[in-house]
Amino acid sequence: MTNLRIVAVNVSDRLALASDDRECAVTNLFDSDGDETEDTDAAVAAVVRYADDKWFTIVLAEYETGASN
Repeated sequence: MTNLRIVAVNVSDRLALASDDRECAVTNLFDSDGDETEDTDAAVAAVVRYADDKWFTIVLAEYETGASN
């Protein structure tokens, strides 16, 4: 699992995509004060569960915003 990373995030659906194409759950969102939030517009960071023993902490600003259909 060299260079395993999160390559895409859908905050609204609470899903993330890992570089090996695995879909992962976004388990927690955090606002700019470091408080946990359910407000997807206020979220600036997230925790993503890759597997039982593997988690990622990500900064949402590092991901491009996609167009909604």
